[in-house]
Amino acid sequence: MKVYLSYTNEGEYLAQLIRKELENQNIQVWSSRENIIPGEAWINSILHAIESSDAFLPIISKNSYSSSGSNSEISLALSSQRISKTQKIIPILAEKNAEIPFFLRDIQYADFSNKDLFNEQLTKLVYLLKSERSIKEADQEFQLQNKINYLKADMEALETQILENERKRFRYITRITAFLSSFVITLTAMFAIWSIVNVQGKWPIYILVIFVVIVLVLFIIIIILLQRSLKKKPREYIESIKDKNHENLL
Repeated sequence: MKVYLSYTNEGEYLAQLIRKELENQNIQVWSSRENIIPGEAWINSILHAIESSDAFLPIISKNSYSSSGSNSEISLALSSQRISKTQKIIPILAEKNAEIPFFLRDIQYADFSNKDLFNEQLTKLVYLLKSERSIKEADQEFQLQNKINYLKADMEALETQILENERKRFRYITRITAFLSSFVITLTAMFAIWSIVNVQGKWPIYILVIFVVIVLVLFIIIIILLQRSLKKKPREYIESIKDKNHENLL
């Protein structure tokens, strides 16, 4: 794949960053500033390069509108697109206040003016260039792929959170179980000693048995309620993630 990169002096730094990434993606980049050799007829070279390119990327900076060379390249690219029909033109906005050339104002630009979104815009640009679909279809595909990636990231976070909740639940139940077991054993032993020593064996043995059974039943009920309450939180978390992902995909 080959793209034509058009820029002025103000857009040279951004152009080099874009060129480097595109070449890393095995996309051939041609520009008049770097590919025309001394003694070569530049008009013929530019025209041939634009016509043989799969995409034309004009970098729009503050002084691009007043650059005759940049405007000439844009005019040649628009003429070439009318003939080839498949050639893509993607304006690249380098500065927020840059004036868009008249012939490009009806074409949506890629906004590289925000440095915080540079990597995101660059990834999207590469996707649009490599896609065999139209710009609009490729953009819809890219947006859908982004949502799928976010969904996968949320699911990974969900799995991690569930795992952590399960660990916490296990540790919590283990501690509570150990505490209640110790409490039951201690209480039963104290009751038995009290019955033997203070009551002098006048109480029937079944009272002690009933007491122990009641304590064990209460112990089991507490454990069951504890497990249910601890399971409720992971389930609520799962439902919130599902709702969030569903809204993102709509």
